[in-house]
Amino acid sequence: MKKIIVILIILIPFICYPDTNFQVVKIDSSKLPDIKVYSRLWEKNKKLPVFNKNDFKLYFNKAQVDFSLKYKRHKIGISSLILIDASLSINRVTRNKLREQAKAVVNGMRPGDKMALFIFNDKTYKLSDFTSDKNKLKKLINDFKPSGRYSRLYDSINKCQSFVNEKIKGGRKAIVVFSDGLDEKSKFTLEKSIIVAKEERIPVYSYGYTNISKKHLDNLKLFSTETNGAFSFENNTNIIKELFPGHIETFYSFLFKIQNPKRTNFITIHNEKINKTVMVKLVLSTSDLKKIEEYNSSRKLYRILWIIFIIFLLIVLFLLIRFYKKRKSKSDSFSSSILKSDAEKRAAFEKNELD
Repeated sequence: MKKIIVILIILIPFICYPDTNFQVVKIDSSKLPDIKVYSRLWEKNKKLPVFNKNDFKLYFNKAQVDFSLKYKRHKIGISSLILIDASLSINRVTRNKLREQAKAVVNGMRPGDKMALFIFNDKTYKLSDFTSDKNKLKKLINDFKPSGRYSRLYDSINKCQSFVNEKIKGGRKAIVVFSDGLDEKSKFTLEKSIIVAKEERIPVYSYGYTNISKKHLDNLKLFSTETNGAFSFENNTNIIKELFPGHIETFYSFLFKIQNPKRTNFITIHNEKINKTVMVKLVLSTSDLKKIEEYNSSRKLYRILWIIFIIFLLIVLFLLIRFYKKRKSKSDSFSSSILKSDAEKRAAFEKNELD
C-alpha cells in the first residue's frame, strides 16, 4: 500500500499537468552582472496555478543561485510569419492546395494576433509587414507568382526569424513554413541552419506540400522538431489550434547575479511542482566578461573600504568609551577628594567645639 502511495505522489505532476509548456522567451543581459530571464508557462485550454519562488530552482552553469521572482498572467496574442515556397519545384495543383491551407492559417488569427507574409525562391521577399488585416494577407497569398531557379529554404527561414526578432520585442512568436522541403543553394547546411534557428528561439511550424520526392519533407519535420514547433503533411495535423490556442499564459521573470561566467554559459530553471525543466544558452562577449570582471573588482574594493570604515568606527567608538571612562574616573576621584576634605573639616570643627 505504501509503495502505491509513493508511486502516486511521484506521478501526480505528470497526471495533473501532462500538456504543460515551459519556455524561455527572452534573456536580458543589458545590466550585467544582473541577468533577467523571461519565461512563460501555459497549458492548453487549462488555467495553471500561479507558482511562487519556492516552486522553482535556478542554476547557472550547474551551480544553484538565488533569484527574485515576478509574474504576470494574461491572454496574449502571437506574432507569426508565414513563409511560402514560391519556387518552380511546386506545380500548380500542389500550389493551390498550399495557398488554401495558408489562407486557413490566416483565418485562424484571433484578436490581438498579427502576421507577416514572406515568399522565397532564389531570394527572400517580404509581401507584408505585420498586420491583423486578414483580407490583405489572403489576397497576397492568392496573387503571388512563382519564379526563380532555386529554392533557398534554410537561408529564408533564418532570415525570417531575424526579421521577427528585430520587429517584435517580447511575446509569443512563430514561423509558419509552406514548402516541399527541397533546399537549393542555401548558405548554410540543414544542421548549421537549425543551430542558428535555435539561437533565435522562435519555433518553426511547417506544412509539407510536394509533387516531388517526399524525402525532402524530412528536412522540414526535423527543423520543426528541433525548434519546438510542429510539422504537418499537408493539413493532416491541426497546427492552427496549436498556433492560436485559447489559453492563459503566465509570464515569470527571474532576476539573479551571475558568478564565475564563461564565454558560453547555461541557465537551467526547474519547476518542482510540475516537474518541468527548461535550459537556455547564454553567450557572453569579451566586453561582457570584462564588464563583469570590473564589477566584481569594484565590489571587492567596496567591501574592503566598507570593512576599513567599520574598523575605523569601532576604533573611534573604543576611544570614546575609553575617554568617557577615564573622564568619569577623574570626576569620581575629584568628588571623593572633596567629600574627604569636607569630612576632615567637619571633624576638626567638632573637635574644636568639644575643647
